[in-house]
Amino acid sequence: MAVAAYLCWVASTAIGGAIGAAIQDAAPAITQALHFALPALFLALSLENLNRDTAWPLLAGAASALGAIFVSNIVGALFAAIAASVAVSRWCHQRPAP
Repeated sequence: MAVAAYLCWVASTAIGGAIGAAIQDAAPAITQALHFALPALFLALSLENLNRDTAWPLLAGAASALGAIFVSNIVGALFAAIAASVAVSRWCHQRPAP
């Protein structure tokens, strides 16, 4: 079962890559919209899971990414967001000393 699911995933990824390359050559305007789709999906999933436990780490990650993008590249902003989110999450969920 797991092998079949993995092969289906690999095949659909290959098909999606081929279709994406064809769309990119045929319609450059659609390509610009597709570049926005992944961040929009991430934002929608993040807001769907937003609650009291996830609000501060999400805000810390977003703020640090926005700050880091001005002094670094996108990879630096990504690492800054991850580091800030993990640090704030650990700080928010630390256990009191016994």
